[in-house]
Amino acid sequence: MSDMPEFMRVDEGLKGPQNLPDDSINSISKLAERIIDFQKRISRIEDTLKTDKAELRKLTDEELPAAMAEVNMKKFETDSGYSVAIKKIYVTNIKVEDRPDAFEWLRENGHGDLIKNTVSINFGKGEDDIAVRFKALAEEENIPVETDTKIHPMTLRAWGKEQIEKGNGEALHEGINISVIDHAEIKGTK
Repeated sequence: MSDMPEFMRVDEGLKGPQNLPDDSINSISKLAERIIDFQKRISRIEDTLKTDKAELRKLTDEELPAAMAEVNMKKFETDSGYSVAIKKIYVTNIKVEDRPDAFEWLRENGHGDLIKNTVSINFGKGEDDIAVRFKALAEEENIPVETDTKIHPMTLRAWGKEQIEKGNGEALHEGINISVIDHAEIKGTK
C-alpha cells in the first residue's frame, strides 16, 4: 500500500494502452512537447506584444506630442516621406459605481438619448406564447425581467468630445471622466 493520498493515485484503467511500441510512445510524446513549446512561444510573443503596445502608446501619446509641443510644431514630414500630425483623442468613461447617478444626471440635463436600455426576459421551455407579450405584461405576471442600461463607448466618446469643444467639460457630473490626449498620428507615403 502506498503512502500517497487516495485522491492522487492514478486509476490503473486510466493509464492508457500498456503494450504500445516505443516509437509510437515517442512520437506521441514529441507531439505533446511541440504543443507545449508552441504554447510557451505564444505566451512569450503575447507578453512582448503587450509590452510593445504600451511602449508605442507612450511614444505616440506622450513623448512625441510633448517634443513637438516644445517647439510649437503641429505636423511635419519625415525624411522617408511619412507625415506626422498631432491629433486630439477624446476618452470619456463612467465608472460602474458612478453609472446610476451619472445616468440620472444625463437624463436631467437633456442627454438621456445617449443611454441605451436592454430589457431581457427569460422564458422556460414551452413558454413561447408568453415570450411575445410586452415587457409590462411580463412584469404584471411576475416573469423575471433583466435590464441593462449603458451607453455605447463610441457614443460616449463623441458626446465627451462635443462637451469639451462646447466648453462644458467642467460642468459635468463628477462621475463622468473626459480626457483629451494629444496623439501622434503617422501616415505612410503615397
